[in-house]
Amino acid sequence: MTKKTRRIFIASLAILGCVGVTAGALCYGGVYDNWRDDQAMSRACDGVLPQGEIKQLLGSEHLREDARPKSAEELLTSCRLRVSDDKDPYGTISVTVGWSGGASDLLLHLDRQVTYSGTSMLSPIGNGWRGVLNATTPANPKATVVLSCDNKKNDSLVVQADAFSVDSYGMSKPDQQARFARFTTGTAKAAAAKWGCKTALGRKVRNLPMPLPTRRAEPLPARQAKGTCAGLAPDTPVVETGTSPDAPVEDCFVNKRRDELARPGNDHGSRQYRLAAYYGPFVNAALTETSNSDRINGPSGSSDGVRWITVDCPTRQGGTALFTIESIADVKRSPSLNIKHERAALKAFATKSAARHGCQQPQY
Repeated sequence: MTKKTRRIFIASLAILGCVGVTAGALCYGGVYDNWRDDQAMSRACDGVLPQGEIKQLLGSEHLREDARPKSAEELLTSCRLRVSDDKDPYGTISVTVGWSGGASDLLLHLDRQVTYSGTSMLSPIGNGWRGVLNATTPANPKATVVLSCDNKKNDSLVVQADAFSVDSYGMSKPDQQARFARFTTGTAKAAAAKWGCKTALGRKVRNLPMPLPTRRAEPLPARQAKGTCAGLAPDTPVVETGTSPDAPVEDCFVNKRRDELARPGNDHGSRQYRLAAYYGPFVNAALTETSNSDRINGPSGSSDGVRWITVDCPTRQGGTALFTIESIADVKRSPSLNIKHERAALKAFATKSAARHGCQQPQY
């Protein structure tokens, strides 16, 4: 029996069952609806979505697919599933799969393009996956996985996922965050098989490297840091994420000290700098999508609130890494910033990140 014949057979049984029950109660009880929902999920995005995770992510058994046209030649597939009952009528999950040449707006998708903002941070998926996620807005988490294909020179398979749920607190829980990462990596695994990307895959995601920071995460002194901010001056107040040698983006916030918060003109919140590392296709994203991208020119330098340096990396890391430190206070340099501290913070951050990723050490 072919797949098509089997689907028709199952549908026929469901319909016949409905006919045999008074007033079609069985139909309305959900047998046919459940079958139709399962079919929608199995067809969505050319069948690469891990169905077991979707229902738990959105908290509903009843989902429908909304048509989403392919927007670029390199985009292999795209889809959006939405909740079709009253449990979360606005709940959706959207996915795109494409080659890195056609996967535009990598940072925009992750809501991470405004680099002088002191809110959004990207956290690594870890577990052997080159992926990150952003759950600083729990109602609208986003994730991206990048697979370097051994048989596709200078191209990677990019999977982007975007969920929305009215139950905003659900995605603030570690188990749901891990489930969202598991959904994205499961999609990446199936996509690699379907579109012929030969690559080493990560492990099943059961836990993330570190709890994800929220928009209002409280800082800790760098001496206690164990993630992306480890190695900075001990008394520096920081907000960090977990680390992974496969993370294509790393973030670390440096906060203002208490005495600086009391100074006139410091009215932009407690964040002072954003330290960031970019690898693979995210290097180009940083140079084209971010709020300060027009200021970054050449292998190293500084300009109006941003300082940067690049290093060579192994092919599996994209060949080049970009490290930046940017002022959070404003798009222009704040007079309270200390150039000596900037350089020291960037050096410490870049040195640790480059070592994790097997790249050359930065030269200053």
